[in-house]
Amino acid sequence: MLVPYPSDPQSLNRYSYCHNNPVNRTDPSGHKSWWKKFWGGVQDFVRDYGGLFGLSGGLANGIINNNWQPLKNQLIAGATAFVFSGFNPIATMAAMVTTSFLDSKPGQQLTKFFAAEVMDDMLGEFWCHTP
Repeated sequence: MLVPYPSDPQSLNRYSYCHNNPVNRTDPSGHKSWWKKFWGGVQDFVRDYGGLFGLSGGLANGIINNNWQPLKNQLIAGATAFVFSGFNPIATMAAMVTTSFLDSKPGQQLTKFFAAEVMDDMLGEFWCHTP
């Protein structure tokens, strides 16, 4: 028999759920706490960095976080590039990869940096700052 915490007498009692406090600590399986933290980390990673993996990242974000917007953006960008490039598959993939990157957390940080620093230096203070 595996005892999770030998120094805790409540862990010896296999019939006491959540340290005899089922109102405040509902965990019928006894394994939810580590799984919840792990799954939360997976969801955060896919939400923030899923776009770095292209179309599969957008699909994973839709399945895991129920956020289908990045995948929709990738498909719209791909279809638009496919039509307007004269059915060029390379342009289609480039548009999809660019869109997936810009939907990710690093892509958004790069866009903010570009808008705040580069455009500010090129066009002056009136571009990014309001009086």
